[in-house]
Parts: sequence; structure tokens; C-alpha cells
Amino acid sequence: MQKRLVGQNHSYVFEFVEPEESENAEDFGLVFRGKCEQDGTPVIVRYLKNKQLIKSPQHLQLVQNIFLSFNKLDEGLVKTFDCIVDENGLYIIREHLQGIDLQQVIFTGDYPHLRNTKFFLTVAEKVCKTLETLHHNKIIHRRIQPNTIFLVANNAGQIDIENPTVKLLNLEYAQINSQNILGFTSTPYSLYYSAPELVLQANPLINASCDLYSLGITLFEAFAREHAFICENDDKNLILNMQLSFPLKPHHRVDKSIFEMLQKATAKHIFKTPPMRYKPEARLKFFYNAQKLRFQSANEMSQCIATLIQEYQVKQEKSLVQKLKNIFKR
Repeated sequence: MQKRLVGQNHSYVFEFVEPEESENAEDFGLVFRGKCEQDGTPVIVRYLKNKQLIKSPQHLQLVQNIFLSFNKLDEGLVKTFDCIVDENGLYIIREHLQGIDLQQVIFTGDYPHLRNTKFFLTVAEKVCKTLETLHHNKIIHRRIQPNTIFLVANNAGQIDIENPTVKLLNLEYAQINSQNILGFTSTPYSLYYSAPELVLQANPLINASCDLYSLGITLFEAFAREHAFICENDDKNLILNMQLSFPLKPHHRVDKSIFEMLQKATAKHIFKTPPMRYKPEARLKFFYNAQKLRFQSANEMSQCIATLIQEYQVKQEKSLVQKLKNIFKR
């Protein structure tokens, strides 16, 4: 059915589809394409079915102001135009971007020209630079994963392979000064991608290294073309257990030097028994020690990635020279 939403300065229309009853997670969301009624500008409407995420009109105004400040903070963040609440839930109106997310590149065969080392490293470097801005302003994204890293296409519908435009989506999951933007009753986490301390709600340790951990897992998947944690029948409980306690394993598609960087980004404590059997203070100590092994800032990780890009380019040049030599020998 067509739905109309009235925001602070504009109204929007889109085709709304009710979510399934089983889809009742607090942070469950759907995405719709719509348009602004005033000027016809296309928009994306992100729907979160839990209307309790906004506690009051004052909270809604605060959220509006936060998103407006995000719009000015960094070009690598998607722009948000409006937040609207009705009897069905919360609607976040954001800019419509032409392009694809990183998940489509990794898990479909539709973009083989983008599946190369330099491209993935360049995307990760740009994500790091945006994260550095967020972290400097005491903002933790908390949802870095392939489908929140968007590759913006040009007017011809092409992704710039050498210098891609990258934007981070789903800013509603972020925390500012250790506080949720929305009224989640518990800290939202992502299967596969969230750091163990975020999954187990170790809130004092949800910091910049959690975002870098998630970027490390995302980058591993980009090179491996499969999830970092795999089990039979995709049992979510088993995957979650691996996410909490299993380190990354070497993969034949992941270059050794890149894998070493990913190991540092995703360092974790290897629990001998299920983590919940430990006292909270013991878990905090384990998480804290693991975080000290990771990159200490997005800038540090970005510098490491820049070095890997340079090494890759040198290897490519040497390979080209050798190929030319072989041709002239014939």
C-alpha cells in the first residue's frame, strides 16, 4: 500500500509492505524507495518497526539534530533528511544513492571487475578515514559490515575502480559518548561482524576498536568471498560461538601480508570454555587485553592499508616487467 509521511519540512510517499510477524527483532528494519512530494527527489525510507526506539517528542528532535550534524561531519556518511514516527514504527528518510553495497560485490558474481586486491584495500582505506572522523568526535558506528558500506556510482552508473566514492549507511545504530542514539534496550550487534565485547554487551569497552574489528572481518570476507565463520546448516548459535571465540583462519584467497593485517584488526581472546561461564569482570579483562593487540586507531589501520596498497602496486609493476621480458625473449 502507498504510505505518506509528513516530516518537519517535507512529506514523502512510498509503497509500504508490512513485515512478517516473525521479524520481531528490536532492531529489525526494512528499506523502501520513495520520493519527496515537494520536489520529486528520490529518497530511501528505512523503517524500524519498534516505535519505542523514540521515547518522546524531545528525543525525536534530538535525533533529528544529531543526523543533521552527521550530514556536515564527513562526506563518507550517508545524508539523512528526516526522522518520523507513527503508530507502526520509526522511519528514517535518507538520500537516495545510485550504486551498490559491498555485500553485492562479495557475495554475487555480478561485479567481477571490482573483485581485486587494490580496489578492496582502497575501499577499506576510505572507510578508515571516515571512521577516524567519527571516532575523533566520540562516535562509534557499531554496524560496519558489507551491506553498510555503499559504493556510489557516477552518472553513467559506473563505480570508479581507482578512486571509489564510499559512504557508510545505518548511522542509527551508532553511539555518541557511549550513549545510544535510539532507545535500544540492549546494544544491537551483527552476526558475523560485531566484536565479541559488543556481542556480550561489555559496554565500557565498546569503542573504536570494535569498528575496526568489524572492518577487518568485512575485508576478510571481501578477499575470501565467503563468511569468516562457517558451520554446517548455517546454525546461528554455532556461528555466534565461533564469532566470540574463534580467530580468523588463513584462507587460500587471502594474501599472507593482508591476512597478518586482518589478524591484528580482529584480535580476540580465545575462550577455553563458553564466555558466559566467566564472571563479568573476568570477561572485561580478557576483552581489554585483546583490544590492546588491535589497531589503536582508524588512522593506524589506514596507514597499514596504504602500505599494503603500495606493496601490491610494486608487485604488479614487477609482474608486468617480467611479462614484457618473456615476450621479447620469444
